Amino acid sequence: MALTASGKVNAGFASVDITPKIGTHLAGSGAGVHRPAQSVLDPLHAKAAVFRDGDTKLVVVELDVTIINSEYADKISEGIMKALDIPRECVMVMGTQTHSAPGVGYFCVDEDYPLDVPAEREYIWGSEKAFSDMAAEGAIKAAIEAEKKVRPLYMQTRRAMKRGLAFNRRIICRIDEEETIDTAVSYKVGIDWKKGDIIMPFPMDNTTLNNPLGPDYLSHEEGPIDNEILATCFADENMKIESMILHFTCHPVNGYCNPETYNAVSADWPGCWAKEMKERLGLNELPLTINGCCGNTNPIDPYEPDQVMDAEVMADKLADVSMKMAHMMDYSKCRDVKLSAKLEWIPINYRDMPQWRIDQCKEILGDDISKPKYAEDGSLDVDWFYAASSYGVTLQMKREPVFMYPVQVFRIGELAIVGLAGEPFSEGQLKLKLESPAPLTIVGHMANKYVGYIPVKEGCSRGGLEAHPLHTYWNKLEPDALDKIVDKAVGMLKDIF
Repeated sequence: MALTASGKVNAGFASVDITPKIGTHLAGSGAGVHRPAQSVLDPLHAKAAVFRDGDTKLVVVELDVTIINSEYADKISEGIMKALDIPRECVMVMGTQTHSAPGVGYFCVDEDYPLDVPAEREYIWGSEKAFSDMAAEGAIKAAIEAEKKVRPLYMQTRRAMKRGLAFNRRIICRIDEEETIDTAVSYKVGIDWKKGDIIMPFPMDNTTLNNPLGPDYLSHEEGPIDNEILATCFADENMKIESMILHFTCHPVNGYCNPETYNAVSADWPGCWAKEMKERLGLNELPLTINGCCGNTNPIDPYEPDQVMDAEVMADKLADVSMKMAHMMDYSKCRDVKLSAKLEWIPINYRDMPQWRIDQCKEILGDDISKPKYAEDGSLDVDWFYAASSYGVTLQMKREPVFMYPVQVFRIGELAIVGLAGEPFSEGQLKLKLESPAPLTIVGHMANKYVGYIPVKEGCSRGGLEAHPLHTYWNKLEPDALDKIVDKAVGMLKDIF
């Protein structure tokens, strides 16, 4: 029997264009690499959905950006709280994490780091204030406009499964110690390779020319992925669909991984999927596309030579499945829904940073840590960037001795929406969905605060970008963090269901 979640709800939707200006820094590359926007593949949006039941209002805001730090998540939330007169737990702010968009708020270097850079080097922080302010204003405006459009609608959620769109990107390596891998994405700066380590393949590395027999230096994927596609339709009494909430789980890196579109602005598969569904169904408003826990998931097939990355091709495949679900919706048994929300902050310890790494950072940063070091071509020195990133963790630990992690859950009738900060691994999402008391559960990552990667416990010792041996700002939490987060989210869902 198909799993569904149905109901009648007062809901409204709206979107605001937040496409950046030419030259704005695109934040998806990390490591202090500057990517000024040179063209636009597709526009970026801030999208909002508002749900109302009596005096209770729930707001979901989604931005086509790489990250949203806590400063701007709070700024957006406070603006919506004031405009709609609702408490903080009723506002969920998240980003799709498209790697072909700017970030919202500084995130590459800790806020207390005494970084001294001119305006043209602001990108070293990870984002630029001008875009961040514009995007935040757009998100607040979208919520206000969505609230004005609230009206009675029928809703139903259906699920489908689709293989071949996403892949576990953490591949266990099988090379011998005397061998080397010539790849720009090994993330092993200053660390020797050994059999059993993690590598993240990129399409430009996995070509027939380089590997005529396929990438024979790889062994197998470290873990599973979530192949689930969820679609929630909101329709009027004539069964005309007003808008949708869509859910899939995969890093949006199609544009970023294609050299031809590396400097192009794009909402990647989440934005292309929303646009495709709006056109195919004639929707009044763009759907929200909530990206799941994709910390270890890419659209890159690690074993397919010469793969061409294309967000629109991926979106077409997602839309084909979504259209089937849209035409199988049944609004005849919908009952009035109740709304509820919870937001809690749980304490999580930091990962231990070895003294040798602290000493190494001090040596690399030198006497004046405020002055970045640059390579001969003028680009930021990658060793300096990683050292500054690691040193930033020590600053955060002084300011916040225990990391306070936000977990947020919404109930919209039979449907659950969970907002988790940072980039948890898909294993956590799969467990959460299995243990959720709701018929269907949407999990959104990059919600309310920037955290970094949250690996599975057994993956922390294998390294890779997500569990960097050098201990950087985006992999700083203890190995048990994901288990604690999932247990808390499941407990909160049981409280409201």
